[in-house]
Amino acid sequence: MALHPPPGLTSGLQPGARTEILGVPSISHPIQYLPTNTESSEGSVRTWTPLKVLGQGSFSTVWACNWHSGLRPQPNSPPLIENTRFGEGTRLIALKSYVIPDERELSTVKELEVLRTLPPHPNLITLYDYFFTPEDRRLYLAIGAMEGNLYQLIKARKARMFAGGLVSSILHQTVVGLDFLHSNNYFHRDLIPENILVTTTGLFNYIPVPVAPNTAAAIGTPMEKDIVVIIKLSDFSLARETSSNAPYTEYVTVRWYRAPEVILRAPRYTSAVDMWALGVITAEILNLVPLFPGQNEINQLARFCEVLGHPSDAARVDRNGDPLDGGAWPEGLALASALGFQFPAIIPRPFSSLFQPTIPHSLLGCLKELLIYDPQRRLTSRGVLDHQYFRDTAAQREFRSPQSQ
Repeated sequence: MALHPPPGLTSGLQPGARTEILGVPSISHPIQYLPTNTESSEGSVRTWTPLKVLGQGSFSTVWACNWHSGLRPQPNSPPLIENTRFGEGTRLIALKSYVIPDERELSTVKELEVLRTLPPHPNLITLYDYFFTPEDRRLYLAIGAMEGNLYQLIKARKARMFAGGLVSSILHQTVVGLDFLHSNNYFHRDLIPENILVTTTGLFNYIPVPVAPNTAAAIGTPMEKDIVVIIKLSDFSLARETSSNAPYTEYVTVRWYRAPEVILRAPRYTSAVDMWALGVITAEILNLVPLFPGQNEINQLARFCEVLGHPSDAARVDRNGDPLDGGAWPEGLALASALGFQFPAIIPRPFSSLFQPTIPHSLLGCLKELLIYDPQRRLTSRGVLDHQYFRDTAAQREFRSPQSQ
């Protein structure tokens, strides 16, 4: 679909100015795709007060809004609750808008398709309403508002590492959402910290996570006080069905989180690209800095090799049988050769040396199995949920947290 940049940052909206727009279909209309001929379809007025810009991308604008109209959420969606952050009685919604010159393209908007096709899930953002305004050719998605995103949370920590139980909670919620997406035959293709939304719900004394071997025993270690978070995946504009036909788009996600098969222009790739991104994000949660901050695609390959070594024909394992690096990937070597690329012959540092010694051995093992060159050998989302790490840290995640929209 050919989306087009919005005409200006505010798209006609001003903070604090009550807005009324006639959009189709009507609020009372059953949830369905927008009709082909929207100009002859029934509509109804949506009313909201813009509060602040949450995000501005190349093709969309997202506003935090106080929603005054009715809503038509999918069955079993969590109720929209009042939020006092912007004053008493505020019904907070994130309103995302796209400019779509041709209304025949409405049925191809992937984010709308995903959000209205999948049933509501606690770890995916909720769609409460959607409507199109024929006058200015703009599609609006009214979705659940969250406090911020994982990128902002990481930056706010500065040098203070996350409690082990909080790491387990963030990762577990992220993978549960990802597994729901994959189980319903979609993959995200744009999994980055900015698209993992976060709302904090208070503080919690986490039980210390079992430490790695040869470090101080966890027994007697004081509880780790840290925040409690709700995690939801968002921004499905690049999502794709797992059964869709190749060729696939070359440019997906931010380069730092892009899987090697995407960088090497593989004509077809799978949900394994999400699992690579999950591995990179996991390392960033642990170290509070990006793992592969490549300056361009060639430098990105070099960054991989600095951590994972050369994808030679022989896989390298330690005495326990665990991979020492990214493993063998003959197909990747062939892809690189076809493009005139060459993986630099760099001897990587020991993987464990990239992280603090208190990181559990099981988490490092899980991370290694995500950062494998060969996409067919990477852990799946179900494999991550079944991993020993989450069994080891189940007790650390046992707390009650309020539900969020």
